[in-house]
Amino acid sequence: MIIKILFFSLKKKFLLFSFFSIVFFSIWYAIAIGLAVSSWELRKSEFNYWKTSQQQFCSNLISQAEFDIEEIDQSRCNIADGGEVYFSCIDRQRLSRDAIIQGVYLSKCPFSSVQHTSRSDLPKLGNIPDPGNLYIYTLNRYTDGPFSIFIYHLMVVCLLVLISDAIKTIYRDENIGWKRLMLVLSVIVGLFFSWWWYHSIGYDYWSAVKAFIIGSFFAGIALIYLKKTFFWVLDGFLTNKNAAKKSLFSEDCAVEYLEGDNKNIINYNSKNFPGKNEGADVSQVKFAKYWPRAFARCIDLSLCIIADSLIYFALPFSLEDPQSVADLFILYGASFFSLCATIFIYEYILVVFFGKTLGKLMFGLSVKCSDLSLPSKASARLRAWVFIRSGLYFCLAFPFFQFASAFIAWRRGDDKQPWDMSAKTRVYQSPVGFARIVFSVITAILIFLLVVTASRIANEQNKEKLQGLVEKSVLMIN
Repeated sequence: MIIKILFFSLKKKFLLFSFFSIVFFSIWYAIAIGLAVSSWELRKSEFNYWKTSQQQFCSNLISQAEFDIEEIDQSRCNIADGGEVYFSCIDRQRLSRDAIIQGVYLSKCPFSSVQHTSRSDLPKLGNIPDPGNLYIYTLNRYTDGPFSIFIYHLMVVCLLVLISDAIKTIYRDENIGWKRLMLVLSVIVGLFFSWWWYHSIGYDYWSAVKAFIIGSFFAGIALIYLKKTFFWVLDGFLTNKNAAKKSLFSEDCAVEYLEGDNKNIINYNSKNFPGKNEGADVSQVKFAKYWPRAFARCIDLSLCIIADSLIYFALPFSLEDPQSVADLFILYGASFFSLCATIFIYEYILVVFFGKTLGKLMFGLSVKCSDLSLPSKASARLRAWVFIRSGLYFCLAFPFFQFASAFIAWRRGDDKQPWDMSAKTRVYQSPVGFARIVFSVITAILIFLLVVTASRIANEQNKEKLQGLVEKSVLMIN
């Protein structure tokens, strides 16, 4: 049964693991509610007492204390009575003032943590918040809020999909030597990480064991996908790609799929499969080469990163600073998911309505079917999804892998990518002037440098945050 799950389609895996994740968090939530009942009842009783009588009592107490302190401050000791009498009067006033302030602090009234700047030196009266509904209180007590549950759910699903894909890769790999090498390297990395963590947090054996497990796991995942990415780039993004193995015969994209072709080649033939533009002269159309597409992709991905950042700053609420290393990684995951969603929406909407993105528009490129019609919604959606699925490798190191495969894509000579092969589309080149090409290339380089510079600044800030959180965790453990 487990082996069958490994070979499920990505959609089925997401549905299955989503179901498991929902069941897991439902059980966890039920247990958390049971554990939070007593605490919620105590907070609720404190809130009710505060609203019925304590709030008025504390308010009167602060008002009376301010009045008494004001009277003390207005009274003046007369220096003409002699030095001893004068200083004795000053001491009495100070002791009376301190006694009033201490009496306020010793009361059971809640006080605000904000520093009060009044002349009386009295604390500012705070508030006892309503714990609200038991179910919301439980989420706020054990998580970072209701929205964080959705983030945790996505992280669990993505992690399970990642693990299943890694296991499937190992299972299908016939190279025993590579499997042994990967195991040995994973153990070495896990031991090194465990040793570092053990000496960093104060010789805690249990934490060292957890560090070994986590380090070995992520090292193994990294090695698996490094090998996969290496051969993928080596073959110009087409190694072990099944994107073109699903035929999509529709009126929008006219194609002829060669069933037994091991090289995943699609033969575009509008004569056998006429589309909407049945009379289009396809022979007069020029296919886009690699470099214009690469520079256009630089512009598009940079714009998506900028748009994702602007959306973050335009939110009516601000995300709090992470309080732990786990919170920081959760924030990383949420940011990456948000970026992928932005890229998908950007690609889908512009290709559906215009057949080109802003980057492609600058270089005179357009995405069309083989009969020169615009892709349908289904084709554009599939194209955007396969780009996200295939492009995760180089989106993380944007756009390193694109340029690394430039020579290989030239050598292959078909100027196709998996997302176009999957949606049965092609990228066509319209005539553009030399000045426009130069301007577009300069724009692509400048916007790329802008994003890289901003990313480096953000990475430095994140490193400082991560270092501070690790030091904070070490101090808490010690």
